[in-house]
Amino acid sequence: MKEARTLERPAGSSPREHEVGEHGVVTVATTLDTIVVRGVGGTVARLVGPDAVDILTEATPGRFSVRTSDAPEWPATANGQSWLVGVLIFGHGRAARTIELEVPEGCRLEASTASGAVVVHDVRGGIAVHTASGDVSTRDVTGDVRVRTASGRVSLVTTDRLAATVRTASGQVEIAAGTLAGLAVSTMSGRVEVSGTVAAGVDGTVSTASGRVDLALGGDVTIAVRTVSGRARASHAGAAPGDRGPGWVLGDGTARLAVTTISGAINLREPDREGPAPEPESAGGGPDFPASEPAPTDETEDRPDGLEDPGSPSNAGSGEATLAILRALERGEIGVDEAARRLETGAPGSHSDD
Repeated sequence: MKEARTLERPAGSSPREHEVGEHGVVTVATTLDTIVVRGVGGTVARLVGPDAVDILTEATPGRFSVRTSDAPEWPATANGQSWLVGVLIFGHGRAARTIELEVPEGCRLEASTASGAVVVHDVRGGIAVHTASGDVSTRDVTGDVRVRTASGRVSLVTTDRLAATVRTASGQVEIAAGTLAGLAVSTMSGRVEVSGTVAAGVDGTVSTASGRVDLALGGDVTIAVRTVSGRARASHAGAAPGDRGPGWVLGDGTARLAVTTISGAINLREPDREGPAPEPESAGGGPDFPASEPAPTDETEDRPDGLEDPGSPSNAGSGEATLAILRALERGEIGVDEAARRLETGAPGSHSDD
């Protein structure tokens, strides 16, 4: 291995590069620039461009770090996003650029930006991305993929195996994989689309306050659904009624997926290549309620998920209780799952009331 050193270059010279090995770590941090990373063969990570004196690099054994002078090093971004918020509030004073890197396809990538997009292709060692408002797009990225963003759109697409963890406040999330080896998605208002074959042993979650959830799944998986005022529908030919509450079972149901919404719709269909599921009003398939529930009666026809009407005195989702719970959710005091539980059981709207 080459001796560890910090690499410098004058403007206009060849790109900076470092031998990180097949499974090294590459980090890149910036404030507003778009980050584009491509996995290639070999063991060398290189900064393709641009030529700019404010783009700093550091090389240590098995690791290559790239950052702009107005961004902290990666450990600072991994421990919090306050610097990202500061950039968005107070500005940055320069024009946005595109920072391009080529890295060994087996490496691990860590990337952070405040408002720039992150685009990654053909990296197979897993990635972690932090952004405040930038979009995140990956193609043929496999392994453990973790994304945290406030409002950016997230699109993770591969024909291979993927374990995805996505946390976003209002961004749309699209996850499409040949095999879903792990799944944890949480969003407040963004739409979530997930497609792929669920691997055996997966214990996944999808939670959203008001975003719609479209699932196009294969494999052996039990899907448990919970929605307070949204609708749940299955047009999947292989979906059998769940035996432990609202939801469906595909195959022998050994894997598990819990889907929770406050007011977003939940749709389950068979995986295909025809794009996202149709809108609820035009979707075909079964009746407009969870597969485990009986057909709605006159008393429950407005609540196809089997819950009582929100205006009912016996339902915790009425009046001031609903408002308190939703405000606690908005403040970040509770998560979507806890908000759903409190709306159903009548628990108070904040921790201080417990």
